[in-house]
Amino acid sequence: MGQEALVSLAILKVNWDEKGRDYVDNFVPFVVETIKSSESDRISLAALQTALRERFGLLVPQGALNTLLRRAERQGFVARDAGTFVRRTDGIQTDFASARAEAARRQAALIAKLIDFVKQKTGVQWTEEQALTGLLAHLQSFVVPILAAAAEGTPLQATPKQPAATRLARHWTEQWPSRLAY
Repeated sequence: MGQEALVSLAILKVNWDEKGRDYVDNFVPFVVETIKSSESDRISLAALQTALRERFGLLVPQGALNTLLRRAERQGFVARDAGTFVRRTDGIQTDFASARAEAARRQAALIAKLIDFVKQKTGVQWTEEQALTGLLAHLQSFVVPILAAAAEGTPLQATPKQPAATRLARHWTEQWPSRLAY
Protein backbone atom coordinates (compact mmCIF):
# COMPACT_ATOMS: atom_id res chain seq x y z
CA MET A 1 0.00 0.00 0.00
CA GLY A 2 2.92 2.39 0.63
CA GLN A 3 4.00 2.39 -2.99
CA GLU A 4 0.45 3.11 -4.15
CA ALA A 5 0.23 6.04 -1.76
CA LEU A 6 3.45 7.51 -3.06
CA VAL A 7 2.26 7.16 -6.66
CA SER A 8 -0.97 8.86 -5.61
CA LEU A 9 0.94 11.71 -4.02
CA ALA A 10 2.99 12.07 -7.21
CA ILE A 11 -0.23 12.38 -9.22
CA LEU A 12 -1.39 15.05 -6.78
CA LYS A 13 1.84 16.96 -7.31
CA VAL A 14 1.58 16.74 -11.11
CA ASN A 15 -2.04 17.93 -10.98
CA TRP A 16 -1.02 20.81 -8.77
CA ASP A 17 1.86 21.85 -11.01
CA GLU A 18 0.35 21.29 -14.45
CA LYS A 19 -3.37 21.77 -14.13
CA GLY A 20 -3.53 24.69 -11.73
CA ARG A 21 -6.22 23.08 -9.59
CA ASP A 22 -6.81 24.07 -6.02
CA TYR A 23 -5.66 21.61 -3.39
CA VAL A 24 -9.03 19.93 -2.87
CA ASP A 25 -9.71 19.56 -6.62
CA ASN A 26 -6.51 17.55 -6.95
CA PHE A 27 -8.15 14.72 -5.00
CA VAL A 28 -11.33 14.56 -7.12
CA PRO A 29 -9.80 12.24 -9.79
CA PHE A 30 -9.03 9.66 -7.09
CA VAL A 31 -12.60 9.81 -5.81
CA VAL A 32 -13.99 9.58 -9.36
CA GLU A 33 -11.74 6.64 -10.25
CA THR A 34 -12.79 4.85 -7.06
CA ILE A 35 -16.47 5.49 -7.75
CA LYS A 36 -16.01 4.35 -11.36
CA SER A 37 -14.71 0.95 -10.24
CA SER A 38 -17.24 0.49 -7.43
CA GLU A 39 -19.74 -2.37 -7.61
CA SER A 40 -22.54 -0.14 -6.36
CA ASP A 41 -24.02 3.00 -7.88
CA ARG A 42 -24.82 4.34 -4.38
CA ILE A 43 -21.87 5.91 -2.60
CA SER A 44 -21.22 5.24 1.07
CA LEU A 45 -18.68 7.54 2.72
CA ALA A 46 -17.26 4.67 4.78
CA ALA A 47 -16.91 2.41 1.73
CA LEU A 48 -15.39 5.22 -0.33
CA GLN A 49 -12.93 6.02 2.45
CA THR A 50 -11.89 2.37 2.70
CA ALA A 51 -11.56 1.98 -1.08
CA LEU A 52 -9.38 5.12 -1.36
CA ARG A 53 -7.08 3.80 1.35
CA GLU A 54 -6.84 0.31 -0.14
CA ARG A 55 -6.51 1.31 -3.78
CA PHE A 56 -4.49 4.51 -3.55
CA GLY A 57 -3.07 4.53 -0.03
CA LEU A 58 -4.85 7.80 0.74
CA LEU A 59 -6.29 8.34 4.20
CA VAL A 60 -8.99 10.95 3.63
CA PRO A 61 -11.26 12.09 6.48
CA GLN A 62 -15.00 11.67 5.83
CA GLY A 63 -15.61 15.42 6.13
CA ALA A 64 -13.11 15.98 3.31
CA LEU A 65 -14.79 13.19 1.31
CA ASN A 66 -18.08 15.08 1.50
CA THR A 67 -16.35 18.11 0.03
CA LEU A 68 -14.79 15.96 -2.70
CA LEU A 69 -18.14 14.38 -3.56
CA ARG A 70 -19.74 17.82 -3.90
CA ARG A 71 -16.94 18.78 -6.29
CA ALA A 72 -17.48 15.53 -8.24
CA GLU A 73 -21.18 16.39 -8.38
CA ARG A 74 -20.44 19.83 -9.87
CA GLN A 75 -18.27 18.12 -12.50
CA GLY A 76 -21.10 15.73 -13.41
CA PHE A 77 -19.61 12.47 -12.11
CA VAL A 78 -22.19 11.92 -9.36
CA ALA A 79 -25.70 13.12 -8.56
CA ARG A 80 -27.79 13.24 -5.41
CA ASP A 81 -30.80 11.06 -4.92
CA ALA A 82 -32.77 11.19 -1.67
CA GLY A 83 -29.81 12.73 0.17
CA THR A 84 -27.33 10.12 -1.08
CA PHE A 85 -24.61 10.51 -3.68
CA VAL A 86 -25.12 8.21 -6.68
CA ARG A 87 -22.73 7.44 -9.52
CA ARG A 88 -23.93 8.84 -12.83
CA THR A 89 -25.01 5.96 -15.03
CA ASP A 90 -23.91 7.58 -18.29
CA GLY A 91 -20.36 6.52 -17.53
CA ILE A 92 -17.27 8.20 -16.24
CA GLN A 93 -14.55 8.91 -18.78
CA THR A 94 -11.11 9.55 -17.31
CA ASP A 95 -7.48 9.18 -18.36
CA PHE A 96 -6.32 8.14 -14.93
CA ALA A 97 -4.33 5.04 -16.02
CA SER A 98 -1.79 7.02 -18.07
CA ALA A 99 -1.36 9.59 -15.32
CA ARG A 100 -0.78 6.78 -12.84
CA ALA A 101 1.84 5.10 -15.08
CA GLU A 102 3.73 8.37 -15.50
CA ALA A 103 3.63 9.00 -11.76
CA ALA A 104 5.02 5.49 -11.10
CA ARG A 105 7.91 6.18 -13.48
CA ARG A 106 8.66 9.47 -11.73
CA GLN A 107 8.40 7.77 -8.34
CA ALA A 108 11.07 5.24 -9.26
CA ALA A 109 13.42 8.07 -10.25
CA LEU A 110 12.67 9.96 -7.03
CA ILE A 111 13.32 6.91 -4.85
CA ALA A 112 16.68 6.38 -6.55
CA LYS A 113 17.62 10.02 -5.89
CA LEU A 114 16.45 9.77 -2.29
CA ILE A 115 18.62 6.71 -1.69
CA ASP A 116 21.62 8.63 -3.05
CA PHE A 117 20.73 11.67 -0.91
CA VAL A 118 20.52 9.67 2.32
CA LYS A 119 23.80 7.91 1.52
CA GLN A 120 25.54 11.25 0.92
CA LYS A 121 24.06 13.02 3.96
CA THR A 122 24.10 10.22 6.55
CA GLY A 123 26.34 7.49 5.17
CA VAL A 124 23.48 4.99 5.49
CA GLN A 125 22.59 2.82 2.49
CA TRP A 126 18.80 2.57 2.26
CA THR A 127 16.90 -0.09 0.38
CA GLU A 128 14.07 0.95 -1.92
CA GLU A 129 11.59 -0.14 0.75
CA GLN A 130 13.25 2.00 3.42
CA ALA A 131 13.30 5.02 1.11
CA LEU A 132 9.66 4.49 0.22
CA THR A 133 8.65 4.14 3.88
CA GLY A 134 10.52 7.24 4.95
CA LEU A 135 9.30 9.39 2.10
CA LEU A 136 5.70 8.29 2.45
CA ALA A 137 5.64 8.92 6.20
CA HIS A 138 7.12 12.37 5.74
CA LEU A 139 4.67 13.30 3.01
CA GLN A 140 1.65 11.97 4.89
CA SER A 141 2.54 14.15 7.84
CA PHE A 142 1.87 17.15 5.57
CA VAL A 143 -0.79 16.02 3.06
CA VAL A 144 -3.60 15.07 5.44
CA PRO A 145 -3.42 18.29 7.52
CA ILE A 146 -3.44 20.41 4.37
CA LEU A 147 -6.45 18.59 2.89
CA ALA A 148 -8.37 18.75 6.18
CA ALA A 149 -7.65 22.47 6.56
CA ALA A 150 -8.69 23.18 2.97
CA ALA A 151 -11.92 21.17 3.28
CA GLU A 152 -12.84 22.69 6.64
CA GLY A 153 -11.72 26.22 5.78
CA THR A 154 -9.44 26.43 8.79
CA PRO A 155 -5.95 27.90 8.83
CA LEU A 156 -2.99 25.59 8.44
CA GLN A 157 -0.37 25.74 11.15
CA ALA A 158 2.94 27.14 9.96
CA THR A 159 5.90 24.79 9.78
CA PRO A 160 9.38 25.88 10.80
CA LYS A 161 11.40 27.40 7.98
CA GLN A 162 14.42 25.26 7.22
CA PRO A 163 15.77 23.61 4.10
CA ALA A 164 13.70 20.62 2.95
CA ALA A 165 16.74 18.34 3.02
CA THR A 166 17.39 19.19 6.66
CA ARG A 167 13.75 18.56 7.62
CA LEU A 168 13.68 15.23 5.76
CA ALA A 169 16.91 13.94 7.26
CA ARG A 170 16.00 15.02 10.79
CA HIS A 171 12.44 13.71 10.54
CA TRP A 172 13.51 10.30 9.25
CA THR A 173 16.36 9.77 11.66
CA GLU A 174 14.23 10.83 14.66
CA GLN A 175 11.10 8.89 13.69
CA TRP A 176 12.47 5.70 12.17
CA PRO A 177 15.99 5.01 13.42
CA SER A 178 15.43 1.26 13.66
CA ARG A 179 14.08 1.10 10.11
CA LEU A 180 17.00 3.06 8.69
CA ALA A 181 19.91 1.20 10.24
CA TYR A 182 21.13 -2.19 9.13
